[in-house]
Formats: sequence, C-alpha cells, structure tokens
Amino acid sequence: MIIVKERAYAKLNLLLKIYDKTERYHLIDFLNCEIDLFDELTISLEKHNSSENSIELVGDLSELQKHNLIYKAAAFYLDFFKIKGLNLKINLVKNIPSQAGLGGGSSDGAAVIRVLHNYLARKEQHKSIGSSETVWHSEFLNGLAYEVGADVPYSLFGGLKLVGGIGEKIEEPKNLELLKSLLGNQTVILIRCKSKLDTRSVFKAFCLNANTNYDFESVIQAFCSQLKNPLLELSSSFNDLLDSAESLAPDLAKLTKEIKRLYQMKPCFWFNMSGSGSTCYLFTSKNNAPDLLDKVRALGYAADLHQLRI
Repeated sequence: MIIVKERAYAKLNLLLKIYDKTERYHLIDFLNCEIDLFDELTISLEKHNSSENSIELVGDLSELQKHNLIYKAAAFYLDFFKIKGLNLKINLVKNIPSQAGLGGGSSDGAAVIRVLHNYLARKEQHKSIGSSETVWHSEFLNGLAYEVGADVPYSLFGGLKLVGGIGEKIEEPKNLELLKSLLGNQTVILIRCKSKLDTRSVFKAFCLNANTNYDFESVIQAFCSQLKNPLLELSSSFNDLLDSAESLAPDLAKLTKEIKRLYQMKPCFWFNMSGSGSTCYLFTSKNNAPDLLDKVRALGYAADLHQLRI
C-alpha cells in the first residue's frame, strides 16, 4: 500500500470578464492566482487481484460519495486508462469553504489526478498508461482534467495564469513579471459572506451585453494601474458576475457598500469578488493588513489573512 498526502489550494479570480455565450456555456477570460489556503487529501493506493476498482471516500467526504469532483476525477482517470484492480481510499480535510468562488472542489479533483498520475504514469506501474514522457505533458493532462470539470485544468498546475474559453485555454500573461512585482507585496484579506451562492443561479441572473471593443489586455492594464495607485476610485468592475451575485445575496450587496465606505476612510487597498461568490477579498500592504482586518471583522464578517502563491 502507498499513502500520499496532497494539498489542494484555493484560487482567486483576480479578473473575470464574460465576453460571449454559446448554447450551453458562457465564454470567460480569467486572471487566476492561488492563495495559501488549502484542503488536505490523504490517498491510499493498493493493488489487488480483482478486475474491479474500489473508491472509498472518508472524512469530510463520507456523506458525499459519488456526488463530488474527487470521486468523479478518480473514477474517470481509472476508466480512461482502463486500470483495474486498484483500491483507493481518499480522506479529505476540508478547509476551503464550499460554494464560495474559491474553486475548492475543482482543486480537490485536480489533486486526485496529480496523485494518480504520479503513481501510475511517472512510475510506469501500469502498462496501459504508456510513456510517462508523453502523458505527463501539460496539454494532455489539461484535456483529461477538462473532462472532469471546467476549472480543473487550471488547478492541476496553478500559478498566475490567464484562463480562457470554458476553462480549457491556459497560458502565462504577457506581462507576467510586472504582475508578479505588483502582486508579490500584497497581503490578502479573505472575507466570507454567510450566503452560499449556486454558480448556475448566478450565471442565470447575469445579462450579457455585447461589446465589440472588448480587449482583455486593456482590462489587465487597468488592473495593474489599480494596483500601482490605491488612491484611484475603488472599482468592482473586474468581475462581471458581481451585480448578479449581489442580486441573489443581500449580505454580499451590503458588504460591497460597507467596503466602499471603508475605502473612503482608508484608501489603501483593492477589492473584488472571486468567481460567482460569495467570497470577496482585499489586497493591502503587510503593514496595513492587521488594522484593516480588524475593521472588516468589526463590520460582522468572518475574515482572515492570506498570501498569494506566485
């Protein structure tokens, strides 16, 4: 038996701009970055002589079983490579809040794929996997992860990345070094609303306005300007889902108003909502972070300090 411990990191959508829609999906440009908040997975793998696989979920997963991305990722991976005779026991310690826009479920699914691929492909312990040099290629794994969930490909490798389309397009920003220099000194205050927002409901409430002049590079430049100069007027226009999320969660709408009032008193941070909500976050300096954290908590919100992983 092999036992592997793996971390699944939360992610922030620094930018989320919806530019088009197909019959089934909205097409979105993201700028994503991980933070130092993570779920903890312990996965035990044991081969046996049966022609069937066994997947057992325990811990914070015990009541979910087949209705989550961890089970889906494990089952899909084993089925895709026609792997038989493997017992998997997966234990999850859940630290990333669910339905919060932090990608916890997708990150958990990606962590399972990483563990299975390291065990079965890199160590070449199963002939059906093929050459590890071929199947460990990022494009191959991204395609595999996309079949599990749209946000899973990004979570496989993380980092500061542009994500496009339905989640399948992943690349480094052209101005990566500038972004790293601007974000490297930021402390994150993560603010959790009590509302749990269903992603489908938020997208259903969203109204897409056609914009023929849309240019994501211009949005990134505006984001950099905001980070360079915290005295600029506080803007929440970097997440297109904020208005629809506020319409479904009164406490989120209240939070954004209170944050804007707070900003007028202490203009030293940048504010946004991650994903479809309801988690929001502030960027501020390390020196200002404790005082600002106290002010946010005094408003009645659960909040904690975190760092970006760039």
